Amino acid sequence: MKIKKVIVSTKKTSLEHYKECTDFLSNLLPPDELEEKRHEHKNHYASLNLIKEVLTRHGIEFERSYMPYSEFDDFKGKDLIICVGGDGTVLNSSQYTRDKTPVLTVRSDKKSSGALCEIDAKDFEAALERLYKDDFAIEEWTRAKARFEIDAWTHTAHVEDLYALNEFFVGTRHNPAMGAYEITHNGKTEYQRSSGVVISTGTGHSGWHGNIPFTDEDFPRTAKELQFIVRETRKTDNYEIKKGTVRLGEVLYIKSKMDVDGCISIDGDYNKRMFNFPRGNVVEITVADTPLYVTKFKDLCKG
Repeated sequence: MKIKKVIVSTKKTSLEHYKECTDFLSNLLPPDELEEKRHEHKNHYASLNLIKEVLTRHGIEFERSYMPYSEFDDFKGKDLIICVGGDGTVLNSSQYTRDKTPVLTVRSDKKSSGALCEIDAKDFEAALERLYKDDFAIEEWTRAKARFEIDAWTHTAHVEDLYALNEFFVGTRHNPAMGAYEITHNGKTEYQRSSGVVISTGTGHSGWHGNIPFTDEDFPRTAKELQFIVRETRKTDNYEIKKGTVRLGEVLYIKSKMDVDGCISIDGDYNKRMFNFPRGNVVEITVADTPLYVTKFKDLCKG
């Protein structure tokens, strides 16, 4: 594999988040927790600096993408996408990756949630050498695609395709509230009220979807299908469409019946990737044509 230009996609650490809230961190966190956050921050940047040093030594041109401020153009024209952080960094990076560019997922700190990270930072140079020698595999992680009207309440409304590596959530912005919608699956339509619908990939099954009662145990990341499940319904309702599978080429339709606070959230994001889903708006959810192409290395794994 020829590697000339890469993007290093990184996260904002917890400490950086807290510093945006206050200059007096000792008033916000107990001493032991503050010390832990400082340690995690230090470890992350040590890993990031190690990766930058290795890339420089190998003569590889790189740009850093700081995830809260990334743009789609940052990820275009690259030979490799390197995610440095934890699961959140991989999920965020996948939003900007729409082609077959390989993705190398690196856990920057052992305390980071890193189920989606293939290696630790200490093994980065070894992984890079494997890439040079084409001594690696590609695993295609299925993604979900949602097509719906963005900003449906404004004059700037437009239809757009959005991707999820883990899941889409359709419901209300506030979990205690009940969402109202029509769901159509395999030609059958049903009006429902529930706390929402989770539509997951196999990757998402290791997170939210897999911890919802009555979901299937075996759902690999490479499965060319999605699984959906309706969350808490009223005990007096006896709905027929409670869970199901969306296979390649099939469409799951959900039509909003919510007057206020209807939303679609991507990969558990309740900030940047949460969109209004007002009454009458319809979302079409399918298996995405382009998976995420993740590099895999024999005998290299997180310690």
